[in-house]
Amino acid sequence: MKGFSDCWKFLYFVIKIRNIYTKLEPVIRLFTDGSASPSRGVGAWAACALMDDTEHLLDGTAGDTSQHTMELVAVLKGLEFIQKHEKKVHRVHVYTDSQYVAGLPGRRERLERGRFFTKKGKPVKNSSLIRELYDWLDNYDIVLHRVSGHNKAGVSEITDYNRKVDKHSRALVREMLRGDQ
Repeated sequence: MKGFSDCWKFLYFVIKIRNIYTKLEPVIRLFTDGSASPSRGVGAWAACALMDDTEHLLDGTAGDTSQHTMELVAVLKGLEFIQKHEKKVHRVHVYTDSQYVAGLPGRRERLERGRFFTKKGKPVKNSSLIRELYDWLDNYDIVLHRVSGHNKAGVSEITDYNRKVDKHSRALVREMLRGDQ
């Protein structure tokens, strides 16, 4: 029986250390999405930051924009909010259904080598926003996760939050379109 109680003492110690570490180094989750109406040129973004078991829903709208722009803005605005409101951040996990955003770290070398111009010599769209994202990735511990979009509710907490920001950004676009009429 002695070995059994030692095992529990050790397990208690490990859990206690983990809890102390977690309190010192908070991990924050950020769920983002952007929507746009290409024919009307309006868009919206939504982000949900989970910090200290508190949910913060952020959003915004824009005219003369695109889907990719709104996807990037959602991530950047979410990161700005976290930086402003959280004193100590160890790591931010960003969840997006945008293949465009999730793929930007893998395209970084090529974009920088080409000085943010395409092979045809045209400026890369959203280059200032992309550079801003790269600055965030350089200066903070940020992990981008690509999640599959448009899942049914209840599949997982991650997909439920993805649904939440997706629905919110699309509702904002619909509101803008109703206002245009």
